[in-house]
Amino acid sequence: MDFSNFLQTSSTIEKGQGFSPWSPLHLAWLVFALCLFYVGGRRFRQLSQIKQRRYLRILAMLLLLDEAFKHICALLGGNWEPAFLPLHLCSINIFLCALYAWKPNKLTGELLYCECLPGAIAALLFPTWTKLPFLNFMHLHSFTVHILLALFPVLLLCGGMRPNFRRLPKCAGVLLLYCIPIFFLNKILHTNFVFLNGAGKGNPLSLLESLLGNPGYLLGIPILLAVLWTLLYIPWLQSRSSGHLTPNL
Repeated sequence: MDFSNFLQTSSTIEKGQGFSPWSPLHLAWLVFALCLFYVGGRRFRQLSQIKQRRYLRILAMLLLLDEAFKHICALLGGNWEPAFLPLHLCSINIFLCALYAWKPNKLTGELLYCECLPGAIAALLFPTWTKLPFLNFMHLHSFTVHILLALFPVLLLCGGMRPNFRRLPKCAGVLLLYCIPIFFLNKILHTNFVFLNGAGKGNPLSLLESLLGNPGYLLGIPILLAVLWTLLYIPWLQSRSSGHLTPNL
């Protein structure tokens, strides 16, 4: 096994070391994620409420350790830069998971469903770290952290949480309040947190950028969110109209 590129990053590694989207390696990660969701969800559903809370706290700790692993390896390799700050939405979701694990509340749970879950799944389906090989700290971190981030709301759903579309305006407000300062911070640090200064390559936002330009693609994000949230909440509206309700935690 070749560990020579373990501490490299996307900006320092030589070309030709990474993987292709939907390659056997990528598909293996996705299959692993699906198996974990299935097995973890079934196990979580069988636990008592006290053990479910403990389960969520362990998962939150794993997420925090995964984030710490990223920073330690970047520092050891001498490749740490402002872009590693935990300011992407997925990084912020790590702390939301920890907040929910110790102090659960409805708004945090809603954010984890409407923003964390689709964001983590999108990152897994359209990885932006394809320059990196399997034996690389950012490759391992990027896959594992997004799998764990998706697992957290999956477990909440399996535990009985029922999403409520009436909380979406508050969720949208929280996201907007977060993105405004991040947009200007990106200008100062020359970063691209939350993809507000460029869609990047390989993700769905790049299609919006090709159609609307930059920063025009930002105008398409609310439309994209509206479509995404409609798809996410239609099943819960149907379950409500049929009278089959799950506990609203």
